[in-house]
Amino acid sequence: MRIAITGIGLVSALGVGQQANKDGLLTGRSAVRAPRILPTVHHEWPVGEVPLSNDELKTQLGLPADELISRNSLLGLLAAREALDDARLTPTDLRDLRFINGTTVGGMDLTEQFAAELFRSDMTHVNVLRQHCAAASTEFIAHSLHLQGGEATVSTACSSALNAIITGADLLQAGKTQRVLVGGTEALTKFHLNGFGSLGILSNQVCRPFHPDRDGINLGEGAAYLVLEDEQSALARSAKIYGYIAGYANRCDAYHPTASSPDGEGAYLAMQAALEIADIRPEQIDYINAHGTATPNNDASEATAIERVFGTPFSDPRWPEPRSTKNLTGHTTSASGSIEVIFCLMLMQYRGYRYAMDNAFGFGGNDSSLILSKEPINPIGPISLISPISPISPVSPISPISPMQKRRMSPQMRCLAEAAYLELERHGLTSPEAIIV
Repeated sequence: MRIAITGIGLVSALGVGQQANKDGLLTGRSAVRAPRILPTVHHEWPVGEVPLSNDELKTQLGLPADELISRNSLLGLLAAREALDDARLTPTDLRDLRFINGTTVGGMDLTEQFAAELFRSDMTHVNVLRQHCAAASTEFIAHSLHLQGGEATVSTACSSALNAIITGADLLQAGKTQRVLVGGTEALTKFHLNGFGSLGILSNQVCRPFHPDRDGINLGEGAAYLVLEDEQSALARSAKIYGYIAGYANRCDAYHPTASSPDGEGAYLAMQAALEIADIRPEQIDYINAHGTATPNNDASEATAIERVFGTPFSDPRWPEPRSTKNLTGHTTSASGSIEVIFCLMLMQYRGYRYAMDNAFGFGGNDSSLILSKEPINPIGPISLISPISPISPVSPISPISPMQKRRMSPQMRCLAEAAYLELERHGLTSPEAIIV
């Protein structure tokens, strides 16, 4: 199957809608500045804020001014509505549309606002609690747009939106649906900002991805969604096609809860698998939209991974043009993957790139890579999300699990542990510190 992209919608610090974001992207205008909307005392940390208050967002969406709605949901609804309008889908199409949403903070901005009342068990604001979880924004967007084809929420930190796109593409590949709305939304919150601040990775300046003196990230917020559909369906209704999903993969190295691995193993595996699925060579990639957070750790790890994939030093002029757009928008965390996929599509159109790669790497080493093509290519090959493991046998010769421990384990856990030890043995690793299954 060829997966076509037939609708896009986005909102970021660069502005609301395709045109504002395209103008900001092509001019290289950074929208990162001191916080204006987020109620924080930390004005020393510049951020990429969407330039509309919640009241202004409600007005633009035609929603009641006195209704409690999380900023996460408002940003997502604005971008999703543009994507559907852009795809020119009929009411019947919308009823059957699947929706996959990537997000993490949920309604945390409301929880922070009414924390005192909630701690006093004041049920006046029970609606705040209903909006707190990540899935609440998914349900709000789906309900507001009358989508009845089924919905799901993906929450894998900074790879959430790209994994939502991958999940939607898998549904199309499996013949479970004809078209999907995929992407992500993420609003800034105090917990969000202070949490990254506690890690010591926020910069006091506009961030400088891959620069020798880079010193940290700027957080941002935004939302972006794409309509994906079978190429035959798109052609049958004469839809505009922005490009095609050529290949994708998600891999995890589980190196550290927050830090990237020094050798970029997860990123390397994700990019390599995406290329294999797309059935193209590394040298065919014209542009890489790097994860590029501007932390010393991430950029070094990603550069190492890209060098491993492309087989040449980072400074080699034969390299595909690498770029991070996080100095323009801030790091929009869970929404970054879908925002930057749309940026890839815009640059492909403007600069004539044939193939572009977008990377999104989350905490815990949850790494995803997606390849876009400007023109139709061979249908995506078989998808293998999980690397093959050794066959399970009743007893592993190196298993240190004692008979007493085995009796205390469920059959499923025992089989998984034995399989893990067999896989370790296959790689010559016989003394693991821990196994997570």
